[in-house]
Formats: sequence, C-alpha cells, structure tokens
Amino acid sequence: MNRLFCFFWAIWWGIACFTDVSGGLKKLNLIDYKWAFADNFDFLVSCLSIYSPPLSFVVFLFVGIILWCGLSSALFIRASYQILKKQDYAQALTLAYQVSLALWLVFFLADQLVMKFDLEENHMVQGGFEFLGFIAFTITSQMKHTRDDLLGKTLS
Repeated sequence: MNRLFCFFWAIWWGIACFTDVSGGLKKLNLIDYKWAFADNFDFLVSCLSIYSPPLSFVVFLFVGIILWCGLSSALFIRASYQILKKQDYAQALTLAYQVSLALWLVFFLADQLVMKFDLEENHMVQGGFEFLGFIAFTITSQMKHTRDDLLGKTLS
C-alpha cells in the first residue's frame, strides 16, 4: 500500500504542478491551448482581493505554490525510484510526505485568512487523505522495524 500511495502522490503532485504551470503560461499568453487552465491564478487573485495586495505579491505566491508542488512531486518521484530500484525508501518517502503535508497546512491557514471555507473543506479532504497515507506508512514502517528487531533477537 505504501508503494501505491507513493506512486499516486508523485503523479498527483506532478499533475497539480503541470496544470498551474500551463495555466500560468496561458495567463502570460505564452500558450493558447484549450486544455491549459488559467483558473488557479485568477482564483488566487479573487481570494486575495479582500486585502488588495499588489499583483507582484500574488505572482510571488503563485510561483511559490508551483515550486512547492513541483518539489513535492519530485520528492515522491525520488521515493518511487528508490522503490523501483528495491532500495530503502523510508527516508525519502518520509521527506516527501513532510514537504507536501506542510503545503496542505499552509493552504489550511490561507483558507482561513481569505475566509474561503468551501475551499478549506476541499483542502482538508485532500490533505487528510494524504495524511492518512503518511500515518499508514509510519505505522507499517514501525511494525516492520519491530518485526525485524524481534526476528534478530530470536535468531541470535
């Protein structure tokens, strides 16, 4: 199950990053594809409008979100690669979960700041699903270490 979640989040965060990058490029009129969504940037502008921030600040946040999504995807891809190579992936997967779950926490706080509670509910469901995967990974990893410790003691 851990492997499946790892592959899933590598793909999910990659898609999230790709759609925001393509949306940003479309917003800049650098691409003109119908499948490229520009909604997330416009939505961010709309959410933050209650504070009237400068456009440069909104762009900074949007680029930050893209980079964080990209980093999350890259870390899950790295853990997936270690899984496929039959290497110990626990440390890589833990880091991937920590980085991506931190982004969900930032989203939760941001949702509160802009009072978008329907968006917060969506983020809570998605982030909660990822957190459940992290909990399952942590528990099964601990069980494996306990089992290995017990086997090592009985064999010696």
